[in-house]
Amino acid sequence: MNSNRKTAITFGILLITGIFFGILSSVPALEYPNYLIKLSSIKLQVLMAAFFQFAMATVYVCIAVLLYPIIKKYNEGIALGYFGFRIIGAMFLFVGIVSLLLLVFMSQSFVSASQPDSPHFQTIGQLLRAGRDWMNHVAMILPWSIGGLILYYCFFRMKLIPIWLSVWGLLVLL
Repeated sequence: MNSNRKTAITFGILLITGIFFGILSSVPALEYPNYLIKLSSIKLQVLMAAFFQFAMATVYVCIAVLLYPIIKKYNEGIALGYFGFRIIGAMFLFVGIVSLLLLVFMSQSFVSASQPDSPHFQTIGQLLRAGRDWMNHVAMILPWSIGGLILYYCFFRMKLIPIWLSVWGLLVLL
């Protein structure tokens, strides 16, 4: 088996694994009105979601590392841009994971507090939740999308995959 085929298979496996980890990283309880109480009762589920978010970020960094040498053959500056945007996106995801773990810790403190109706818990919880939402839904998505545009542009120019597939990738991201 030649090295290009091995790289393509590895890329496909990593991509499917990243999508799978992303699905498992969801925490719907954050959308509940009483999320501080709910998070405390599902601590293990939230910790598993944080683990899968970490695994997803790691997989997407591995994809960037895997594809960097291929894109570098086309243009080193574009390869650095692709790699950089993917790393920046992963860093924002790691910040979101920390926010999620802080929310779990705070929810346990909220439940064990003698006065759980304290507005301090609600305010800090809202700030952590909003910060996590911004990290996961804006700050992470933008650099990963720009990295995706760079990747599909390179695929289009280098003709590594069928043209229709690279055009589809570009259109989906636009």
